[in-house]
Amino acid sequence: MGLPQPRSSNLKTAFIVFYILIVLLNLYHVYGFLHTCYKCETPFDWGKCSGFCTIRARIERYNLSNFLLNLEQFTNKIKEKRTIQKEKKS
Repeated sequence: MGLPQPRSSNLKTAFIVFYILIVLLNLYHVYGFLHTCYKCETPFDWGKCSGFCTIRARIERYNLSNFLLNLEQFTNKIKEKRTIQKEKKS
């Protein structure tokens, strides 16, 4: 707050810097999760993934809408890409 600009400008600058840091940290976490998911035997197949067992159980226990079923199209695209990559390596 001891900077020569008005206090409101300093607060805006601090907020922008803080916001950018939060966004960068979130992107880093997303990259880590995606990297882990791509290495798995069932990439993005949340119906079979062992990491989502607890989530699926709670969805069923509390009778919630199963949003994981809506992501099947995305899962199928990832599986197709993985199959194509394996064929290219062979």
